[in-house]
Amino acid sequence: MKPAHTVQLGCWIALLTADLELSDYGMALRWMGENPPPSSRNVPPQVGVSEFLLWLLIRADSLLGALMLELADPMVTDPLRLESAIGRLLTAAATTADANELIPAPRLSEYLHMIRAEPNRASEALRARLDILGSLGVLPEELTVDDAPLPEPTTKLRALVAGMGQSPPTADGLATFLERKYFTSAFPDSTRMGFSRGASNRILLWFVRAYLTIRRPLGFTPGRPVSLLACCLAARDGVAIEVGDTYDCVYEAANSQWAEFLHFSGGSRFDREFLIRIEPSLQSLLESTFAPRLP
Repeated sequence: MKPAHTVQLGCWIALLTADLELSDYGMALRWMGENPPPSSRNVPPQVGVSEFLLWLLIRADSLLGALMLELADPMVTDPLRLESAIGRLLTAAATTADANELIPAPRLSEYLHMIRAEPNRASEALRARLDILGSLGVLPEELTVDDAPLPEPTTKLRALVAGMGQSPPTADGLATFLERKYFTSAFPDSTRMGFSRGASNRILLWFVRAYLTIRRPLGFTPGRPVSLLACCLAARDGVAIEVGDTYDCVYEAANSQWAEFLHFSGGSRFDREFLIRIEPSLQSLLESTFAPRLP
């Protein structure tokens, strides 16, 4: 990928700000790259990094999710085409009743018209997405745009597509998948990973650790990048939790014995988005209170 394209991709998926500085997500990704899990943990060194990037990519690119559905569809036997993935989204747009939940159909129609007029652009766009999915372990890295029939879907791809479900790929459906089903789907090895919703203290500790890793020196830090990093830290400990689980846990903690350590920016915690500041002493308090049960 050319340097200019790398910068564009970084801005698109929110790793970089408009001023080309590292965003909160970028800070989290850099930290994970510089701090692999301890060798004593029975997890591959790349755990967390790939899942973090794929979460951001699916959130930014509705076509990537549709393409994954194509790749896992046993009825697709022809060489893969980006036009078919766009067709899935346009079909959903035509059959979904709530217009507020649609992936923007007019832009997809314009893009479809453009790539039909410029076949090379469609091939390049498809190849770029296949390369990304291959590098993140979702596809075999040797998969090309001309492969037919398509190889059997990987276990990870099957699990992710199952998590997405077969409902129309609406904006609300995609957001629900990323908030409630993504990490469970991204780690299909259920014999190694598991999660109990009663383990709220563990979730809070992962959230606090993530916050202290990427907190802003002044003011408040957005909750979503902290939550995403917390899920990756949990994965390194062999546990699959979801972004929505961290949100639920933080809201619960705001009305618990830990409330005095959590500071929210004016009412933001009531609309599923929040800015937060956490007293650093909370980490040691959680560890000392619940050890050795906490990792």
